[in-house]
Amino acid sequence: MPTFDFSCHECNHQFEHLSLPTIKAKKMLECPECNSSNVKKLMSPPNIKFKGSGFYVNDSKDGK
Repeated sequence: MPTFDFSCHECNHQFEHLSLPTIKAKKMLECPECNSSNVKKLMSPPNIKFKGSGFYVNDSKDGK
């Protein structure tokens, strides 16, 4: 399951939650610190890893 980051509007606690982002799941989600349901999903960077030698050199430059 995917991991999503959330922030509580009541106590400003940030936490992770493992679930699908459905409307029903969002209504049942509560802050683990204060049990408030006033939480917001945070934007997080994608989990991308560039491996290998010279990804930029091989794919983005011309031969000169």
